[in-house]
Amino acid sequence: MIIGGGYTGLSCALHLKERFANKEIILLEGARCGYGASGRNGGFCNPGFPSLQESVDKIGPQAARQAFDVTMYGMERIRAMASANGLECDLEENGLLEVAFNDIQVINGNKFL
Repeated sequence: MIIGGGYTGLSCALHLKERFANKEIILLEGARCGYGASGRNGGFCNPGFPSLQESVDKIGPQAARQAFDVTMYGMERIRAMASANGLECDLEENGLLEVAFNDIQVINGNKFL
């Protein structure tokens, strides 16, 4: 049983049904699917995470790179799921721009590259 018909609940139900086609998957939603926060957001899917440079400083460039790559895998899965299921959505990839506000951010920003 899955509680909640937002992005996570719907994705979970879909993947469970794909994996266990002969099982009954029950999804409970208090209003309608997409009614809550999933239906009221801008739908931004940004790879990475806040304070990427702090992660590089704390865990090193290789581990930070691996963590970043996991977020890129998430983006890949979203594209694949939309395509495989013929989802009519406005999936639009526009890129991402990070801006340095001072010299330190410019210098530190190059560590990760």
